[in-house]
Amino acid sequence: MSIAVFVYFYTYCYFRYEPSVERLVTLLMLFVNSMILLVLSGNLIVLFLGWELIGVTSFFLINFWGMRINTLKSALKALVFNKVSDSFILASLILIYGVFNTADIVVICTSVPFYTNCYVDIGFIEVRALDVVSLLLLIAAFIKSAQFGFHLWLPDSMEAPAPASALIHSATLVSAGIFLILRLAPLFELSIFAYTLIPAMGAITAFYGGIVSAAQTDVKRILAYSTISHCGFMVLLSATFNLDLVLIYLYVHGFFKALLFLSAGSVMRFFKCQDFRYMGSAYKYLPVECVISIFGFWHLSGGPLSFGYVAKHYIITSITGNSIFTIFLIINVILSILASIMYSSRFVYFVYFDFKKAKKPVYSEQASGTLFSKYLTLSTRAGSIILVSNYIFVLIMCTYLTSF
Repeated sequence: MSIAVFVYFYTYCYFRYEPSVERLVTLLMLFVNSMILLVLSGNLIVLFLGWELIGVTSFFLINFWGMRINTLKSALKALVFNKVSDSFILASLILIYGVFNTADIVVICTSVPFYTNCYVDIGFIEVRALDVVSLLLLIAAFIKSAQFGFHLWLPDSMEAPAPASALIHSATLVSAGIFLILRLAPLFELSIFAYTLIPAMGAITAFYGGIVSAAQTDVKRILAYSTISHCGFMVLLSATFNLDLVLIYLYVHGFFKALLFLSAGSVMRFFKCQDFRYMGSAYKYLPVECVISIFGFWHLSGGPLSFGYVAKHYIITSITGNSIFTIFLIINVILSILASIMYSSRFVYFVYFDFKKAKKPVYSEQASGTLFSKYLTLSTRAGSIILVSNYIFVLIMCTYLTSF
C-alpha cells in the first residue's frame, strides 16, 4: 500500500501531458484493492476472487495503450497465463472443499495433519489428496510468480506504462504466488514437493532470470528479468516456510524495484527510447534518477552493507545439508548473485555514465532549458521529490524490518 501511494503521486508527474492519467490512476487503484482483497482473505473463495481480480486488472494495465498491436498481444498473453493459473486454483479449491468440507483457511491449515492419509482416485491410481492439492496450488503460484517455464508473460508485460510496471513487478502481482505458498504453508509442508520442487524451481528461476537479464539491452526488460530472478530467490526462501525471512526479502525487493521502475520511466521519457545502446551520460541531466538507480541496484544485487546483502545472506544460510541437491542449490544461488551484479553494473554504466549515444537534439533540448517549467522539468521536480521521499521511506522501513 505504501508503494502504491508513491506510485499514484509519481503517475501524475509522469503523465502530466497525457489525457488519460485519470484512467491509469483508476486502474492502479482497482489493482491495489484487488491485491488487498487477496491478502486479507480468510476464505479460499474470497482468495480466489482476489486472485481473479488482480489478473483482470493487470490485463487492463498492460493494455493501457491498446492501439498498439504488440501491447494487445502482450496483454492477451498475460491474461491467458493468468486464466490458466486461475483454473488450477479453482480445481484445487474444489478438491480442498471435498476433502476438508470447509473453505476457511485457518481451519484448513490447523486440520491438515489429520488428512495426511486421505487418498483420491485418479484413474486406476490412488494418490494422497495433499499431494494433488499442493501440486495444483504450486502450478498456480509458479505461473503467477513467473517461475521458469511459466515466465513467458512477464517480459512482454513491460508494454504497460512505467508506473504500472512499478506496481505490477514490485510487490503485488508477481508476489501473489509467494503469498499463496506462505498462506497455505502447513499444507505444503506435509506434501512431497515441499523440500524438492519448491527450492529447485526457485534456484533455477533465479539463475535463469539473472543470466538472461545480463544479456538484455532494453531497460524495462532488464528490470523484468531481474524481477523473475528475485521471484526465484523468494520461492527458494519460501521453502524454509520462515515467514519473517521471506517478508524481509519481499519488502526489500518490492521497495527498491519500484524505485528502479520509476527512475527508468524518467530515463525512457528523456531519451524517447528503451534501448540503452542509444543512451548515455544521463547523470548530467537526471541526477536524482542516477543516484536512486545506483542505490537501488546496490541493494538488490546484495552490495556490502546493503539490505539485499542481508536478504541474500538469509538465503544462503537457509540451505542446509550435504547432499548433491544442496550443492546444486548453493551453486545456482551464487551464480545468480554474480549475474545480478553484472546486469546492475551494465544498466548503471550504459545509461548514466557511458558516452552520449542519443541524438544531439535530445541533449541540446534539455540543456537549453526549453523543457523546464515553473514547477516541472522533464525529470519533474515533483517527481524527484517523490523519488527521494520514497527512498528515505524505504530505508526507514527496511531498517525497521531487519532490526528484529
